[in-house]
Amino acid sequence: MIKQKLLPFKIGLSKEVITPRSGLILYSEFLRVFGIKNLVETYMPEPGSNRGYNAWQYIEPILLMLHGGGRHIEELREIIEDEGLRKLTEMNKIPSPSTVGDWMRRQGNGEGLRGIKVGVIDRANRKALKLDDIKNTP
Repeated sequence: MIKQKLLPFKIGLSKEVITPRSGLILYSEFLRVFGIKNLVETYMPEPGSNRGYNAWQYIEPILLMLHGGGRHIEELREIIEDEGLRKLTEMNKIPSPSTVGDWMRRQGNGEGLRGIKVGVIDRANRKALKLDDIKNTP
């Protein structure tokens, strides 16, 4: 333990798994509580095989990466390698960035884009507007 002279805390080693992205845990919880996970599971196509990833296993890491400031698909590696974040958000299986890229291309060419637009975005927007107290804006 290192004792501080000015500040009232101690610094020490820990064997606990930690994450530098703790704020993303709150965002992940919001996505689940607001119902985004359920909408994705309801309106997005199922995987093509029984070993494939479901849509939420692609979308949640993408959203967390973007919300955390990521701009490139390769930055998903930071989410994949963050053991603490994965543990706290219960993301046990995350596809690699190249697998995510392939999935995104397939969704853009198939039913996935419609599922996101009509099933997820439109329904989430309706829910948010119902929760808003403002009825008309000038």
